[in-house]
Amino acid sequence: MLERATGCLENAGRRFLQDSNGVIRKGNYLPGHFWRHSGAGADAPQWFIALLQASGQRPSPVLGSQHEGRESSDWIAPSLEFLYPRHAQTLVASRLPRSQNRTGFRRRPNLGFSRSYASISSPQQATAKTSFAHKDASKRTQGPQGPESLDKHGTARAALRDFLQKNGSDFDKAWVMYVAAGWPSELNSALIAYMSKSSGELQQVLAWLIFRRISPSDLTELDFKNIIRSRLLSLPDRKPNNLGGICRRAMSTPFAQEIISLCLMHMVENRQWDRIASFWGLLLRTPEGQRPPLEPLLCRIDRFHFPGYSLARHLLDLKSNLSTDTEYDTDGGKDFTRRIFQHFFQSDDMVELTPIPTVLSLLRSYRPLGFVSYAHYFHAIKFFLRSEERSEFVKCILLYRQVREEFPDRRPQARLIRCIIGRLLEFKMTDSLPYFLNEEAHFDEYKRISIRSYHDAMVTFSKIGDVRNVQHFFDRYIADHGNPKSQRSVTPLLTVHARLGDVRETRRQFDRIPTEFGLPLNTICWNILLLAHTTAKDLQGAISTFSEMRENHVPPNSFTFGTLMGIFAQRGDIQAIRQLLKEAQKSRVRITRPMLDTAVQAYCKNGQMGHAEELIASSWNLAVGGSPLRMWNFLLMRYAFRVSKFSFRRVLDRMDRLGLKPDAMTYAAIMLAYVYANQVDRAQTTLRRMHELDLEATEYHFSILLLGYVKERNRDMVHVVSREMQTRFGRVGMEANLLNLRMQIERDMENAKDLQTPVEDIVLENAERTLAESIARFNDNPSPGSTPLSTQLEGFSVQSFNDMHYQRLIDAYGTQGGAEKALQTFNHYMQSRRATGSSGGDELESLPVDFIKAVMNAHFGTQNYEKVEQCWNIIMASVSKTAGTSDLSKILSSQSPISTLPERTESPLPSMLSIPTTQADKPKILPARRFILDFPLSIYLESLARRGMFETIHQVVAEVQTAGFALTGFNWSTYIRMLATSDNYPDNVKAFRLFEEKFIPRFPGWSWFLKGYGVRPLNAPVTILHLEGRSGITKSRRMMGKEARKHWRKIEPDYMHPHYPTMVQLAGTLQRLRQTSITEGNQHLANLYKIAPRTVDTLAAMPYVPDQHQGTILRGKAAKSGMRPRQIHLFSSRTGALSPIGVMRERSFEGATEEPLILSKDQLPVPSADELNHPGLPDSKENTFLDSLASILPRADRLDLKISLDEHLDMTTRWKLQADHYKEVIDQALRLKNFPRAEAYKRRLKKLQHPDIKRQTHERQLFDKDNRKWKLEHPTHLLFKPDSGLHVKPGRSPAERDAVRKHYKGPWTAPKEESGDDR
Repeated sequence: MLERATGCLENAGRRFLQDSNGVIRKGNYLPGHFWRHSGAGADAPQWFIALLQASGQRPSPVLGSQHEGRESSDWIAPSLEFLYPRHAQTLVASRLPRSQNRTGFRRRPNLGFSRSYASISSPQQATAKTSFAHKDASKRTQGPQGPESLDKHGTARAALRDFLQKNGSDFDKAWVMYVAAGWPSELNSALIAYMSKSSGELQQVLAWLIFRRISPSDLTELDFKNIIRSRLLSLPDRKPNNLGGICRRAMSTPFAQEIISLCLMHMVENRQWDRIASFWGLLLRTPEGQRPPLEPLLCRIDRFHFPGYSLARHLLDLKSNLSTDTEYDTDGGKDFTRRIFQHFFQSDDMVELTPIPTVLSLLRSYRPLGFVSYAHYFHAIKFFLRSEERSEFVKCILLYRQVREEFPDRRPQARLIRCIIGRLLEFKMTDSLPYFLNEEAHFDEYKRISIRSYHDAMVTFSKIGDVRNVQHFFDRYIADHGNPKSQRSVTPLLTVHARLGDVRETRRQFDRIPTEFGLPLNTICWNILLLAHTTAKDLQGAISTFSEMRENHVPPNSFTFGTLMGIFAQRGDIQAIRQLLKEAQKSRVRITRPMLDTAVQAYCKNGQMGHAEELIASSWNLAVGGSPLRMWNFLLMRYAFRVSKFSFRRVLDRMDRLGLKPDAMTYAAIMLAYVYANQVDRAQTTLRRMHELDLEATEYHFSILLLGYVKERNRDMVHVVSREMQTRFGRVGMEANLLNLRMQIERDMENAKDLQTPVEDIVLENAERTLAESIARFNDNPSPGSTPLSTQLEGFSVQSFNDMHYQRLIDAYGTQGGAEKALQTFNHYMQSRRATGSSGGDELESLPVDFIKAVMNAHFGTQNYEKVEQCWNIIMASVSKTAGTSDLSKILSSQSPISTLPERTESPLPSMLSIPTTQADKPKILPARRFILDFPLSIYLESLARRGMFETIHQVVAEVQTAGFALTGFNWSTYIRMLATSDNYPDNVKAFRLFEEKFIPRFPGWSWFLKGYGVRPLNAPVTILHLEGRSGITKSRRMMGKEARKHWRKIEPDYMHPHYPTMVQLAGTLQRLRQTSITEGNQHLANLYKIAPRTVDTLAAMPYVPDQHQGTILRGKAAKSGMRPRQIHLFSSRTGALSPIGVMRERSFEGATEEPLILSKDQLPVPSADELNHPGLPDSKENTFLDSLASILPRADRLDLKISLDEHLDMTTRWKLQADHYKEVIDQALRLKNFPRAEAYKRRLKKLQHPDIKRQTHERQLFDKDNRKWKLEHPTHLLFKPDSGLHVKPGRSPAERDAVRKHYKGPWTAPKEESGDDR
């Protein structure tokens, strides 16, 4: 009520005084009830008179005034405009006359204040300069004369107190009421708290003046915090001032430490180094008893108030200020710099958050000033040495190298070097090992490496197959310490060759141990020899070595049995594994998890996924040792290959319930599941997340990603990822080389088809060049090769690498019709084998079976059927030996040497592995190898059919089945097609009978069949349809297309899907019999219909299709070669898998005939001046120095370090550019008087400059908060979604599906009218 009455009276007074022409005095300009109030001046209090006088307006004649002095003014200041709505002010302003020269207008003297606001009724005041407020603000502190006469009864104080208790923002009104109340000192604190919420410059000045009026003894801690808050609200337009004065006033208070530390924190944030130096010098000059302790004043300089590496950037700016600013170069400035620098390096969390280039730059730049000591380096090295993350341990190596350069005469502790070597071995950072081994020898008393370090280094190098380094350090070991005193120092020489499958060299080093070094052969030496045979897939050699070991009475251990069981696991021989497990029990060898891993692997090899999962569950508490993740990863890999996503996710959830933390191979299985489902982008995302979790990304992970891009035929990304592998690892593994060769073969074939090159003139020039380069690189730096992606190697890894590459090239020539070129390549390779002295270089039998298959196909292309038969005989003899079951009863019947380990209770076996197996239960051929004759059998059958040897065809099929092998669906289809070409009627009848029995039950109908669809087997997971990329729900889930059928045939080769050429050939046979029935009768046709009625009906309903099969077989036309269909939309990026994400560029195959373009110099990004001179980022000299320090790091760590530095540079540069853009927009908006836009961008700028803001990317903004929170809270491996890409959501009823289908039906799909019964 008081405010309302005040507003009405003040409004009336202003209208009477401003308009003396009588306009305002008319009743129609004011409400009618206003004129009923008269004589108000008699009861008006004196504080209200002061309130009106303080408003800068002339007093009303109704209210007497004691002031007679007047000053003229050329503008009229509005009064209490906050009481009027904006639309009311506009209306009144439009009604008032605007006379510029009014007589009799006087202005009262100023009472000590002026408002900083403006309105539409006073445009002149809106343009008044704020300097007037500063100039006049000092007059206000004197207050009015005789304040007691203004508020005798304390009414204004009470009104002001109530007003300040409200959470408002009417700062001008608060000041008016404060003046009217007579400057009450008891409300100073409350008014400061109220004014401290305003960011206006005038309000901040008034708040500071009120703060100065309070005596130091009356100041509270809240007063200091409020005035500090008021100072900080000037950001980001201008830096806060008076913080040093606040610190000085707080020195004598009980809460001095709290206030001074708060002010220092903000002064450091705003880099007010001169004020800090001035105040810190005052602290040093003040006696200790009259000031707070100095060290606790830096308590607020921590990672919570300086997130990220913001403090490091401030310290670099402080260093430059210390060198150039003479005002700061004082005792106070130097002492503060020394203390804050030491405080930073004693805060481990802040050093951890700072990029290592910035840390190194700080240490190097502050050392000439005398602030850096050896203790700073040593403290940081010890901190990073304890870290469990590889990326943090890299910082320890860089700091050690820099401290060695900065303090070359300082001798580090021997324990420190030994600890660093230990962590290098733990992280397998072999590239850094030689440097620290030399460091150990440099500071050793006898200038040599310790025996323990020699052994650990050689073991590490032997695990990765580095023959050169193992031999180098072994020679140094002998030079330093003489001949080895134990087998432990010699075994790395055996292991490095055994890992490569080099049996001959392993045996030579094995024989050196007793003859040259005079040491007995223990179990470890025999185990390594056994490992060499296992790696070379030499089953007979492994069994012979095991027998020789028993004859020499060498006691076996868990590794002995596990190594031997590994070769049987690769063959899928679960019976042999059971026998070896029972033998291990008899020998009192503890059953370990690696031994049971082989049984799980064998079950997975045979496709018995349920048995494998049951074995893992039953052996959870029985076995010891080893990682339990290995067997789970085997299971995940197999489910990934089967594209069984729901089973895959079920196993992941089960692992999570057991508390198993996924390792790198678990993430490899997830990537493989995405790649087989044609979701390469998700596989790359998984690789990035795994890398962010500090799990090491190996060549195998990149090979999986490479496989996905090869399946997509995205040649650009294949080259990009291959180059990244070469950069990161220094080499490209076997799988990546084979995939790259496959991509080059496809590229050459596409070019040949585009140029319409005859098949006999096709030359795969790019593939041949890639093959030669790959072999040369691998021979220089061989590595152990077998992984789940590639075919298991046989023999020495170097020889196997060459065999597999030439096999792919010969097979490509033979498949595409260039048989002569394939044989030329084969002869060239055999000559190179003879030149290198390979064993059996002149014999075809010495080659792997897959190589012989490729040669067989080449001979078939040249119609050299005798050579085809020769190759078939060699293959049949070879696989009969290797694919059969092994009888270990003779080997295990002899007395087994007892283990020398302490006697322990017998290790129990899972029930499913303890079942006794008789010889009668063993099959002739292992289940995993029943279909090994798939491709060569079809070629051999077709070669026999071309020679007219159909009786031999029946005999060969019978022999293959008698030997225990099984025919695949493709073999049966070829067999039927060859019989259909025979002129012998019984062969034709057998062809129709077999087709009726094998294929017709799975014929989907011509409408589906001609589109490439087949019936999905009941045991095929529904998620295999992801291979087709179905986007709609119009296709049945019971059908699967070409890609799904092709992949399922790899899982179950006996999948019986009808082959279109075979059906056309049967139709041709039926057509021929129908033509002969005119002269010979229809008895043959009737017999065929009686034997295979469904086949005959199906062939009779075959639609007319103008393709090469029907054209050549049914209509006698010449065959036409067709072009391979190409994908159109391909996206590639110039960045790799773990490089910063770049822009994805769309390219078609028509524009990708050449290699991906390399960025030229004019396309490379050039750093700007802001990037080069930005504090906290190293310049070109710093980068050069950092590269020299990181030269001993592995390639992958150097690349990650560079990427991390580039990301910091990009983020900081973008932040600075964005801030500059906001400032330009603010200036432009102020020039155009667009104040709302300016305020909006000020808020954005303030938010951007806040260092703890997590800026969202465009991708993150697409999701809601709940989804982001769910992703952040869930582990990465549990984000695998089995239904992503599913064309039909599981669980829908038929009625729901019909309802959805109706959604997509239009008038053109209306059901046709049913025809009558007389049709």
